[in-house]
Amino acid sequence: MRATIAALSETASFVRYHAVDVRDAGALRAVVATIYAERGRIDGVVHGAGVCEDKLLRDKTPESFERVFSTKVDGARTLAGALRPDLGFLVLFGSVSGVFGNRGQVDYSAANDALDTCAHAWARRFRGRVVSLDWGPWGSSDPAGRGAGAGEGTGGGMVSAELERAYAQRGIGLIDPDAGVAAVLRELAAADVDDPQVVYMCGSPDAFDARA
Repeated sequence: MRATIAALSETASFVRYHAVDVRDAGALRAVVATIYAERGRIDGVVHGAGVCEDKLLRDKTPESFERVFSTKVDGARTLAGALRPDLGFLVLFGSVSGVFGNRGQVDYSAANDALDTCAHAWARRFRGRVVSLDWGPWGSSDPAGRGAGAGEGTGGGMVSAELERAYAQRGIGLIDPDAGVAAVLRELAAADVDDPQVVYMCGSPDAFDARA
């Protein structure tokens, strides 16, 4: 995160980092209001908040379900409610788990499915492009860090080596980070596209079938 801020500071005229719990609606709205007050407008928003607490449904507590669901969905709803209609774009980072389901991720799947539904509704609210990107698993940006878990190593990959092997056995590849970034930019450039939900994955749909 610090490296990203440093890189942005070298190429952008203004960089500011606000730390806030997206589940705290009042605090999140206050950040948005501060940006409008200081900068006069917000051109675009990328919502990537989310947590995973994977367990089978029989082992899942209501508190855990709520934490996973609200981090992604309530945070997005608060943002959408605080943003002005002249917003240039709103990108929501979803997951293929919301499309196909995934074992042990009933809460995460439900949250991402809800995010897709929100994107369809919000596409009529804002002037610019609104899209929920349902991602398959991402690989690492650094070959040396490939296989590192979230927050580990230098690559930033969200898939462990064990999980990567399991995906490979199912015919599921990992999204190259550079290709993922390029996909986001293509979606933002497609101003004439009306579809507010797009699925990006490396593999056939059958490979992602949770029943397989």
